Amino acid sequence: MNEILIEKLNNNEDTYILGERYVQEGVLVEAGAKIAAIESSKTVEDLYAKSGGYIHFFYSEGDEVRATEVLACLYDTKNEYDEQLTKAKETTNPGEVPYHITRKARIMADEYGITGEELSSLGVKLIKTADLEKVIGCRRIRSAKTVSLSKNQLKVADTVSTSHSEIPQAFMLQKVDCSSCSNYIRSYAERTGVVIGYGEVLIDILMKLASDFPIFFSEYHGGKEVSLPDETGIGITFDVGKGLYIPVIMKSEAATMDSIANKLFSYKLKALEGGFSGDELSGACISISLNPLDNLLFVMPIIPPGQVAMVSVASPVEELAMDGERIVRKQYLHVGLAYDHRVINGVGAMDFMQRVSKELTGYADGYE
Repeated sequence: MNEILIEKLNNNEDTYILGERYVQEGVLVEAGAKIAAIESSKTVEDLYAKSGGYIHFFYSEGDEVRATEVLACLYDTKNEYDEQLTKAKETTNPGEVPYHITRKARIMADEYGITGEELSSLGVKLIKTADLEKVIGCRRIRSAKTVSLSKNQLKVADTVSTSHSEIPQAFMLQKVDCSSCSNYIRSYAERTGVVIGYGEVLIDILMKLASDFPIFFSEYHGGKEVSLPDETGIGITFDVGKGLYIPVIMKSEAATMDSIANKLFSYKLKALEGGFSGDELSGACISISLNPLDNLLFVMPIIPPGQVAMVSVASPVEELAMDGERIVRKQYLHVGLAYDHRVINGVGAMDFMQRVSKELTGYADGYE
């Protein structure tokens, strides 16, 4: 048996789409034959068989595939091909994920008594010894003392899993001079008695950028189109030790800094009480991951399913810098952008981040 691996097409992507399959399932393929097309956001490449054999595919046209995964196997004889497919059917119960298992993995599974149910639960089409190590590791964890996860954490886990499995995410990080913005935040509190932070400021900035960068506020449904919202809604994370929430502030609720500050203050109280309504947690077309922990420099957020981008901001840090011939103290923010590479390309992400940086750097008294 010989494996045909998904080749890495570029340094920016690990996930591709299986295009046309040039040969039929189960046929005898000659060495050097063109097998299938693999599509990335930038190119389409053909895969070739390095040896001959009867081919069995693990993916169908249109499936999402990852670099270094096995696309197909080539069996030396028709009997070996039939035998392997028969074993795969026999070890799969109705409703379970069908899989194929390598010879080494089968020996290891028999040695450790790994059941067909455990193999199917892995959710992969070709099971190797590395996959079985995960099963064995989970057994060890289950044998130790266990603690039940909260309902909120289970929802977070489901969201994270969905995001990582469905969204080919890219990430960008930018260091931004926020000295002027920091002065604005301080003076705003002195003038109004209302304490604000970078969450309020970023909401204001993103609301203003929505018309210039509509694709960042869209929803991708697959295929070649995205949908644009009727009204801009921005989610922002709250985690006060009672679970993670991402309530949403709509454009109609964010006309002024006062209205943004009042809305977020009410959300802070609800995060403490866990009293959000369904409407308050829906309608976001982009979100902000707010991480105010002291000395935290870098945060890489996930993209909430249904959105194509998420902005992250950590705590400001103070550094010495040159201002003409003087040495001064400046404050900097590390602002991140996680984005769906199916919808947003690298150049577009850089343009967006430059605008965010420009707005943050120039944010001062009278900005509104």
